[in-house]
Amino acid sequence: MKRGVLVGKVAAALVVLAVFAGVAAGASETVGGEAGAFTVKLQIDKPYCVLNFLEVLRTRGYWGPTLHGHYQKSKYSKDEKLAQLVQQYASVKTTYRYELEGYPKYRFAATNRSTSDVLFTLCTRAASLDELKQMTAGVIPLVDHQRLFEILAAVEPIYDELVWQPYYEQARERLKALREYAEKANLAGRIGPVARFLNSGWPADIPLVVSFAIVPGEKIRIVPPPIGNVIRAGLLTDSDDYSWYVALIAHEFTHRAFAEQPLERCTSRSTAGSPD
Repeated sequence: MKRGVLVGKVAAALVVLAVFAGVAAGASETVGGEAGAFTVKLQIDKPYCVLNFLEVLRTRGYWGPTLHGHYQKSKYSKDEKLAQLVQQYASVKTTYRYELEGYPKYRFAATNRSTSDVLFTLCTRAASLDELKQMTAGVIPLVDHQRLFEILAAVEPIYDELVWQPYYEQARERLKALREYAEKANLAGRIGPVARFLNSGWPADIPLVVSFAIVPGEKIRIVPPPIGNVIRAGLLTDSDDYSWYVALIAHEFTHRAFAEQPLERCTSRSTAGSPD
């Protein structure tokens, strides 16, 4: 039942995306940059790329089968040092759960949160692993924090050789083309009506950030759930299907906007038309 309600809300919101086609688009670098409009930022973040790479290896490709396939075909698939680093990463506790009050009982996307969400969210605001390390001190116990960043620092050169150096320029060109397509499709202009339709508490001055990990390949696109104001996804180096990304971003935003609908808004909306 709870899943059906969520799916119904998301489906309805996607219908709204098709209706509101007349809102003005923003700039190409930050889509939808005009005052009072919702903003969508499309970017590649190195700290997220490295952390995502470790997650892909830890889960054996659960959230990233295409990237995992690329790793399996490389010399690093039999690299004992990397295998040990992945094992060490899996043993570091980064998830300490906490609950947010004031949301419906089964609104898991809003209430079931953890410190690992904070780490992934802050990846989009840091230019390097060192900056991320300074930014996240205190989010988890410092002993675990130190171990985590020692592992990330050791994995980064491997990631650089396998993905970043050979594919970054290609991914950057894809990102540029995607930004242009998103502006033509008026992606940012469609976000506000969806948030209002869902009676969301999402303020227009909080941007929707889409952080892409570089994925060598052309198909199989699976993304983890959005967290905070961040959507995480893989940017395929060999695919120019930019309409798919726009649809993905719109879909994932409905999840976040719906999650940010506080309990009192749900109650007031559901009883607004009730007879006395």
